[in-house]
Amino acid sequence: MHWYVFVENQSYGPYSDDQMRGFVAEGRISNSSLISNTPQSGFFSATEFDAYNLWSGDAQQNMLSSVAAAGAVSVQATTANYAPIQPIQKQPVQPQYEQAQAPQSTPAVHSNKSCVFLVMAEIRSGGEMAFLQTLRGFGQTQRVGDTVWLVRSTYSVEQIRNTLSQTLNQQDRLFILNSHAGKTAWFNIGADLDHRIRELWDEDEG
Repeated sequence: MHWYVFVENQSYGPYSDDQMRGFVAEGRISNSSLISNTPQSGFFSATEFDAYNLWSGDAQQNMLSSVAAAGAVSVQATTANYAPIQPIQKQPVQPQYEQAQAPQSTPAVHSNKSCVFLVMAEIRSGGEMAFLQTLRGFGQTQRVGDTVWLVRSTYSVEQIRNTLSQTLNQQDRLFILNSHAGKTAWFNIGADLDHRIRELWDEDEG
């Protein structure tokens, strides 16, 4: 069965049951998410689908099994050495996409003054959800077209480019403009277009 997810007035998919189960486990789909297996009939809260309950149940069971397994290994190791059992130090579960999603992966130093950035992205690889979640993490975001957003942020254009590009691959394109400083950054646009943009942007400096 194929599934679709509705985010910011945009439908994404199709996704398989395994992909949806992974999204639930990573926290990218929650009780409040709008999903559907027949998008032409509309999107509804994830909790209205029995499949979501199965996905979330599987995710919870996997987490409990992992914690139990880690605890068993720790107890066996301490018993073998006849040492007092030490409390298990629980490690936070990190989603695989978190490094790309969270702007915390950018350098911590950034300006206190916010700027408005124009972000244009052609995403053909299916990573729209991770891209949007990462983009929203930089600050107030407004979609102005299918592939265009405005973002007010205190981060630099390079920091935004470097973090967003981690959610993309070689099928995708990204272009960012700092509207205040007239500064640009991009990802995977090709050598020829790279040259033409630089030539156009630097014309007044010649």
